[in-house]
Amino acid sequence: MSMPVKGGSPGNLGTYSLSHLPYACGECGRERRSRTSFEKVVQRRCMRMIKNRELTARSRDRKQAYTLELEVEETKLKEIKQELQKKHNPLQENTCSSSSSRQELFQVGQS
Repeated sequence: MSMPVKGGSPGNLGTYSLSHLPYACGECGRERRSRTSFEKVVQRRCMRMIKNRELTARSRDRKQAYTLELEVEETKLKEIKQELQKKHNPLQENTCSSSSSRQELFQVGQS
């Protein structure tokens, strides 16, 4: 059962559910919801909010740990890349110098 919101414009009448109110619809719609029942609803809502906060905090922690793990892996890969480049550069220089000396030998042999 929904009721119009007070102060709403006639063209845009919002509604709210009676389940959010401390009164329940009885046979005549006037019975007051028991105090303990309402307190249980509020307590459940608070517990759900607390659980949601805890889950959110755990999720943030997992995300942060994963991000840190990726950053560590990135650093390791950069180090490996630098090592491989250091090993590759002297080989490339040797290859270039040996090919130039071969060309010189070939040119001397033709003359």
